[in-house]
Amino acid sequence: MVPGRIQIRNRSRSDFEFDSRSLAFTTTTLSAGTVIPMKPPAIGYLRRDISGVAQSWDETQIRSLAERLGYRFTKTVVFSDRTADPIGRLLDVVITTEAAAIVTPSLTHLGTDLPHRIVAACDIITVTPEFTHTRTLPAMPA
Repeated sequence: MVPGRIQIRNRSRSDFEFDSRSLAFTTTTLSAGTVIPMKPPAIGYLRRDISGVAQSWDETQIRSLAERLGYRFTKTVVFSDRTADPIGRLLDVVITTEAAAIVTPSLTHLGTDLPHRIVAACDIITVTPEFTHTRTLPAMPA
């Protein structure tokens, strides 16, 4: 067992591994030799005041896009314009759930600028336009 890896064995002799240091998901091999890839987790995010009456439709589109792109959809986080520090709270959810991506209806739900604190932690995927803002690693000091 490599430090930083979590390995789970169950009765069907399946192996599941997750590397917590690099957020790299490996595969599982069933007893018959079938290999099934593990799906990285994703969360949805929207602002209630921006979605308005279309909130349930936005949530459906978020879930559908995440699953179509191969993510394991875990939850939708919904904040309003009255939420204090929504980006900081969203970042806490990303860290807690170990989400590889956030799916949101549009960048408008995240504010006027792309939140670099979030992009440093996970990918940001927008439904409209369908686009992935890939996670960026912090610059290494020279």
